Amino acid sequence: MKAWLLALLLPGLAAAAQQEIPHTRLPLQLDGRLDDALWQQALHLQLGYETRPGENTPAPVKTDFWVAEDGQRLLLAFHAHDPNPERIIAHLHDRDEFWEDDFVGVLLDTFNDERRAYQFFVNPLGVQAEATLDDTRRNSDDPSWNALWDSAARRVEDGYVVEMAIPFSSINMPKPQGQPLTWGLEAIRYWPRAQVHRLSIIPVDRNRNCQVCQFAKFTGFREIEQGLDLELTPTVTVAQHRGREDADSSMQTDKPDAEAGLDVNWGISPNLTLNATLNPDFSQIEADSVQVDVNTTFALFFPEKRPFFLENADYFAAPSRLIYTRNVADPDIGIKFTGKTGPHQYGFFASNDTVTSFFVPGPEGSSLASLDSSSLAAAGRYRYEATPDLTLGLVTTYRSASDYYSGLAGADLRWNINETDRLQLQWVESQSEYPETVVESYDLAQQRFSGGRYQFRFNHRGRNLFYWTAITRNDPGYRADLGFLRRVNLDRFAGGGGYDWINPDGQAWWSRFGISTRNWMMQRADNALLLERNFQLRFEFEGALQTKADWNFIRRTTVYQGRVFPRDFMEGQINFRPHARLQLGMQAQVGDDVDYTHIRPASRTQFRPSFSLNLGTGLKVDFSHLRQDLDVSGGRLYRLDLGELRAKWQFTSRAYLRLISQYRKLQRNPELYASDVDRNYQRLSNQLLFGYKLDAKSVAFLGYSDQGFSDDDVPDRVTMDQTVFVKLGYTF
Repeated sequence: MKAWLLALLLPGLAAAAQQEIPHTRLPLQLDGRLDDALWQQALHLQLGYETRPGENTPAPVKTDFWVAEDGQRLLLAFHAHDPNPERIIAHLHDRDEFWEDDFVGVLLDTFNDERRAYQFFVNPLGVQAEATLDDTRRNSDDPSWNALWDSAARRVEDGYVVEMAIPFSSINMPKPQGQPLTWGLEAIRYWPRAQVHRLSIIPVDRNRNCQVCQFAKFTGFREIEQGLDLELTPTVTVAQHRGREDADSSMQTDKPDAEAGLDVNWGISPNLTLNATLNPDFSQIEADSVQVDVNTTFALFFPEKRPFFLENADYFAAPSRLIYTRNVADPDIGIKFTGKTGPHQYGFFASNDTVTSFFVPGPEGSSLASLDSSSLAAAGRYRYEATPDLTLGLVTTYRSASDYYSGLAGADLRWNINETDRLQLQWVESQSEYPETVVESYDLAQQRFSGGRYQFRFNHRGRNLFYWTAITRNDPGYRADLGFLRRVNLDRFAGGGGYDWINPDGQAWWSRFGISTRNWMMQRADNALLLERNFQLRFEFEGALQTKADWNFIRRTTVYQGRVFPRDFMEGQINFRPHARLQLGMQAQVGDDVDYTHIRPASRTQFRPSFSLNLGTGLKVDFSHLRQDLDVSGGRLYRLDLGELRAKWQFTSRAYLRLISQYRKLQRNPELYASDVDRNYQRLSNQLLFGYKLDAKSVAFLGYSDQGFSDDDVPDRVTMDQTVFVKLGYTF
């Protein structure tokens, strides 16, 4: 009823799905002023719906939206009105980092397949962000994708104005061939106040288990001229390193190391892209976040941050992490094709990796192995959209080096049974052979392994009620050496569900209460012996002060090395924003655990406070500190402290200075350990970086990093290495 009344009050919105995007030949000066004549020819709409936290209620503030195209670019403009413009939240950030600000943007389904979309956003100070959205995957927003496009923004008396020009050469799309194209499109605005209000040109039905499928439909684009889409980015990196072999030796200065590289991005056609890299510098411009690496039997997961692998990474997405490109540690050459033709979507990459690393999984843990030889790493992914609701996929990976190879091939199916129910199936088979050194080092039973992975998953997601079930089998001989695989020899039966109470009033003190359960049972695939059983009860809350909180009661039985460990514990977290410039957070866990080193019961207490503070327009400080205590029958086994400080001063939307300091302190009780350990160990690493980004791909970096430690034998901190580096890259 509310949506029907809203359509009457805002003429044109209800018919937005049948609108045509006008073609114009008038010039546009991007200055955030809306005084160009072409905006008089553009299609004009209003963002009349609040889709979250309100449920398709009238938007609390007015937002005008214009759209047109000039044959080479999609042209967009927003006038974001605000009754209290002094409360607009806007900071200078690096691109892709302003998500707590006010901002506007557009989501584009250029193939009209109702599966995948490009996202472009701008905040009131003109800072850009872009991302991709893949409705076929969970957690499908990927902000790592970058594109070259133009925008301008300006604060005005009653809000702010944004103009955007997105070249068609920066996005993939079907070939027009003189016929009109149909795109899915959603224009949105985020208005963060007591709660974060999401405004849109369309209503969003929460009873539909998809987002892109609800976009409004727009036609046009008959006269698109994509032109030559070729980007060449030569890079130069110069580094000076100082280090010492051990704490007692003196610092030695290496010779300066200079390397040149080249990145190529070629849009062969509007729907086919080639990426290539030669001698890339894949050093981390940003350090990985600190993670707990004590008392764990599984390898840690780190997200990908390198541009070559991030470009069109969603084309390689599969129901499980069969392709984990952080396993490609140091390639000297790489090539990648991605494209979409009609219902066919495909991707392929290959690289020569000078370092060969892969996971060695088992039923109770996993380790990271490395070989000193180089290797070929390759992967391919294909998806066929048989119908709007049915997608079939194929995937293959291959890794080979001297006396080593690993490969897999698999198929998967995704079926949207109706608007709320989804079915996924996966079948994968693998073969691997390891050298004797790996067999001996990791106590493997044999050199050759073969096996499969089989998965069934059903998911129901409605407005309030949701439930799911999944069955997974990883054979004892299954391997995915180019993927992220923690466990094999495993049968896993899982399921859960819950109910959300949603408040449709976007101005209320609460917007959502939720209660859910998540349960699983894991057993060995070869003998059906129990590995783990879990029951979890979860409560969630979202409301005023942009609060998000959850609390979990967990009863778990873990079997490790033949011993059974009953575990009851609680964990939860809360994040809220008491002031527009300040966000506070706390994570906590208290209860039973396992001392995996000595295979005995333990108890864990863990807290992680954090804050994010914006000081002025351009300075932001993020801090978190984790403290974890593990106690056993004889006393405290260890105390772990992990601290991380990230401070960033953004001078302009292009230039910034960033400091990252990471601290690790481990205090252990040697009397409670079976082997000799240090009572005290500390490590401190720092990274200082000046960055200038002319655009998403033309960059200049000047950086310094160091790392040092102390322990029982070296009580005073010793700096072990220092590096100064310069990196330059320019896109032609």
